[in-house]
Amino acid sequence: MEGEEMKANYFMNFIYLFIFTSIIYSDRIYNYNISFFGFNVADCKVIYSDTLIVDEIMTKIKYRVVTNQFISNFFEVDNDYTIILDDHYNTFYYNKNTIQPKVVNEIETKLENGVLSYNNSDVKIQKEDINIFSVLYMIHIGDLESLSTIKLIEREGKYYDFKYLIDNNKIEIIMNELDSENKGLIRHTDIFSWGLFLKDSHKTIIYNEENKYIEKCIFKKGVTKITASLMN
Repeated sequence: MEGEEMKANYFMNFIYLFIFTSIIYSDRIYNYNISFFGFNVADCKVIYSDTLIVDEIMTKIKYRVVTNQFISNFFEVDNDYTIILDDHYNTFYYNKNTIQPKVVNEIETKLENGVLSYNNSDVKIQKEDINIFSVLYMIHIGDLESLSTIKLIEREGKYYDFKYLIDNNKIEIIMNELDSENKGLIRHTDIFSWGLFLKDSHKTIIYNEENKYIEKCIFKKGVTKITASLMN
């Protein structure tokens, strides 16, 4: 009987471990429809997951932005972004592979002796640096307390001051370039990153505070309006 009890306990411990790891490491997937003047032009898939690095659980975020078949005939976009954040939302790893007419970006970071930098450059990411994907993730999970502490945003070697206005579940992000002479790591970035940091534009994020996710992102400049809406 003792041997059978040990087997039963071992089995139950295995089940508990399986359930725990399934919850911790399961992907959270969100699909967004991107529209321009009310017409669907692209889809954006965002995947959040937990990853174990050096005995520390970190957050892995993957973005995939792809134009639909019709728009691809005129202006094809196929962009992939991977970001790994520690529990303070600092960047541990960043990778970008983007394709659009006349612009191709391939960017990756490396960590050496505790220093994070972009490959094939001397541009470093400081430990306290926060990027736009960290900001979107904070809004996604409703961590406005951490959001309120951000003063600067790093984008591929360029820096922007950061402010935001909040109205119920709507957050308007305000970012201004600090040094226009600094071209950063690359001179011409992809259209997704360009749009997020576009000067004199309005960037509004609508989030579901109760269920913890971003419902909609609205980008406006003049009469131009681009909307990314969560698909049901």
